[in-house]
Amino acid sequence: MVRRRDDTDLRSGDALAEKIAEYARRVADEAPPLTEEQRAVLRELLRPSKRQNAA
Repeated sequence: MVRRRDDTDLRSGDALAEKIAEYARRVADEAPPLTEEQRAVLRELLRPSKRQNAA
């Protein structure tokens, strides 16, 4: 059972996550376009690892 205090903590966490996402979107909008090399590195970093798929 979730206590009332936990609900407040979750709402605070959600608000913080939204602020972080807003900041990330703003930074991404202001950043120059990625080079093809940067895109390749990003694709590699975002690719699911084999360890994640094993579970």
